Amino acid sequence: NIAAQSVSGIDISFLPVNDAEDVAIQFVAPLNFDFSAAYLVIPEGMPEQELMADTGGSLARIRTTVTGGMRMRIVIKGVRLGSDGGQTLVRITSWTGGMLQNGVWNPGTKKDERLDCGSMCSFMLPGSLDISYDKLQNQYQQNPLLYPVQSRWEAQMGRPAQIEFRFSLTQPARIGNELWIYGLPYQPTMQKFSIAEAPLVTFGTGTIDDPSSR
Repeated sequence: NIAAQSVSGIDISFLPVNDAEDVAIQFVAPLNFDFSAAYLVIPEGMPEQELMADTGGSLARIRTTVTGGMRMRIVIKGVRLGSDGGQTLVRITSWTGGMLQNGVWNPGTKKDERLDCGSMCSFMLPGSLDISYDKLQNQYQQNPLLYPVQSRWEAQMGRPAQIEFRFSLTQPARIGNELWIYGLPYQPTMQKFSIAEAPLVTFGTGTIDDPSSR
């Protein structure tokens, strides 16, 4: 899963200019990236890598041998991805001479940096989708007055039924985007399909958009 706030992996590759002893990777946006439970998977042909003590929150620091002019690849698993989704903004810096002083990491001398790495060098994080309501009805439950007995039956395999659900997105769906509905053993059809924006919920004199009402 690569949606916002899911736990996934990140594969980072870059070409350093100078030699260094550790690499700091920080996600500036979206908020709430979390490396607290992350771990490394060292790619074949790469030098030894180790997550350092100040790794946590939106920052991952990796101790490794960085050689100028030789492409570096770092694979980090168990990362809690950021909230809401959208274009990620990443800062990558390499350092040498860092040390732990009084329980605080002093990074030492900065060797290379790439600040605000956005659309040209980073990835788009998919948003998340929340379903606040869902209802499955067979053809009899849709008309209980006409079918008072049959409407008590549950939906049966191989028979037509209708499902209604309300959902909210953390990223806007624009013209040309596709909505995929998939869920075995159900087989969706276009025989009776509609999609509409949920009405706004009004409180007092103000009107707000309530995602849970969608």
